[in-house]
Amino acid sequence: MNQPVPCISGQAGSPGAAEAPIVFDLLCRRLAAAWNIGRITDRLRARVRGLLPPGTREQDGVLWTSGQDADAYRSFRTSPIGQVARDAEQLPAIEIANAMTWVLSQHAALAVDDLLRETARLFGITRLGTGVRESMQQGVQHLAARRDCVVDGDLGHGPIAGIIAAQS
Repeated sequence: MNQPVPCISGQAGSPGAAEAPIVFDLLCRRLAAAWNIGRITDRLRARVRGLLPPGTREQDGVLWTSGQDADAYRSFRTSPIGQVARDAEQLPAIEIANAMTWVLSQHAALAVDDLLRETARLFGITRLGTGVRESMQQGVQHLAARRDCVVDGDLGHGPIAGIIAAQS
């Protein structure tokens, strides 16, 4: 398999373009399922990377199309009502952070657990289990890294966020 197969190459670019930003492993899972491949291996990941459209960039495990600017991206996609929620582990941290910015803009102050729970709800996730909590925490870290909020001890302050109270 040295030459890209046009059909597979089209599939590799299609979900990424339609859903970008998309977590790279999610794209691999979808392609593996479409082709009845049971295991996602490093070899498969390398193959998928080789089939991505020119200009596609990977940053922190997330694929971006050539026309997207990761630093300027401030959107997030919720799960449509009545449809299955996206897995928290498959949400790009930047989308979680963007959703958190919106949640924080709706409240004067929130405890971190409340922020995690309310953000998860935006994505259609009703239970804040361990995996969901970890994914949401990545969103907080991303938000803090871009200086949209700061969690410091018991309180966090941010230009957009107001105050976020941390759980002890």
